[in-house]
Amino acid sequence: MYKLDVAVDAREAAAIERRQNMEKQRQSRIFNARQRTIGMDIEALDDQIKGRNKEKKLRSNISDEDPCLSISGMQVFSGEDLQYDSRKDLQKEQITEKKRLSMEQKKGDQLYNMKAVEMDQRAFKEKAALQQQVLLKNKTITLLKWSNHIHGDMLTENPAVAQSAFGPHRVIPDRWKGMSPSQVSDILHTQALQRL
Repeated sequence: MYKLDVAVDAREAAAIERRQNMEKQRQSRIFNARQRTIGMDIEALDDQIKGRNKEKKLRSNISDEDPCLSISGMQVFSGEDLQYDSRKDLQKEQITEKKRLSMEQKKGDQLYNMKAVEMDQRAFKEKAALQQQVLLKNKTITLLKWSNHIHGDMLTENPAVAQSAFGPHRVIPDRWKGMSPSQVSDILHTQALQRL
C-alpha cells in the first residue's frame, strides 16, 4: 500500500537532517543542568524572534490588501510591485503563446499562398490551352474561308452559276460573270461568217 523504498529528494533529506540537528542541540541545552538552573534559554528565544520576523517579512509581501497591515506600519508602499514575478511569468507565457500562434499563422499563410500559386498555375495552363484551342479553331475557320473564296464560284467566275432554271439560253443577271470561252468563240465564228 505505501511505497517505502522511494528515494528521498536531496533537499528534503537535508532539511530533515538540519531539523534533527537543531532538535539535538535544543535537547542538550534543555538537559544541561547549568543552563537550565540559570533561567531562560536565550538562544531558543532568539531563534523564535528571528522566525517571527521572517514570517512578518514574508507576510508583509503577500498582498497590499492584507487586513493585518496598518497604515503606519510602513509595510505598504506606493508603487510597490508585489506580483512582479508572477506577472513576468504570465507575460512570458503570453509571449510564448503569441509566438506559437504567429508561427501557426505563418504556416497557414504559406500553405494558403502555395495553394493559391498552384491554383493560379493550373488556371493559367487551362487558359493557355483554351486560347490555343480558340486560336486553332479561328485558324481553321480562316483557312476554310480562304479556301471557299479561292475555289468558290465568285473568284473563279464560273458561268454555270448564272444559268437560269428556265432554260439554257437565259441567265440570272446578278450572277452573270460574262461569256464562257465557248460562247466567245461561237460569237467570233458567227461574226467571221457574217463578214464573208
